[in-house]
Amino acid sequence: MVKLRQDSDRALAATIDARILFTIRWVAVVGQTAALLFTELILGLPLPMVPALFVVSLSVLLNLWLIRQAQRHQPSDKYNLMVLGFDVVQLAALLYLTGGLLNPFSVMILAPVVVSAAVLRRQSTLVLIGLVAASVSFLLLFNLPLDWQVDFAVPANYRAGVWLALVLTSCFLGGYVWWVASSARHLSGALADANLALV
Repeated sequence: MVKLRQDSDRALAATIDARILFTIRWVAVVGQTAALLFTELILGLPLPMVPALFVVSLSVLLNLWLIRQAQRHQPSDKYNLMVLGFDVVQLAALLYLTGGLLNPFSVMILAPVVVSAAVLRRQSTLVLIGLVAASVSFLLLFNLPLDWQVDFAVPANYRAGVWLALVLTSCFLGGYVWWVASSARHLSGALADANLALV
């Protein structure tokens, strides 16, 4: 029975396709670049484009490197955790340059938590939630405000509310998605055990 469970775990792990994570990151790169260009060129809000695009380019370089690495070996849970951790830090750096938590796209920092909860172990997701909490706490205190933020005084209570909302939402989304994904994994594992037992 233990062997059957180990076999089903390996079969289930094999269903986690690294190409999905690569695709998600490419979509994020395109979205971040489009948001920066739209804000600068269409909305007319000046941004520190050179450092911001440099931060985005780091994701491009990471994805190209990861694609090469994936051809050599199957990424582990710890490996994927470090990669998603980079995504959180990269998003935090981008938000630092573009207004901090008052940037409407600050909610995107929750995306790596959702991905982690769907494909990684619970401990990894908890670590990522802690990293998100630390990142938004840093952004609450330190960021480069946009021009409109300098002229418009945002109440401290509102800033604290955005911070609390992001922290609590990361916990809720991480827990909820992990619970749903875990239930699906257990069901797939049971079906795999049944199939192996019939062979």
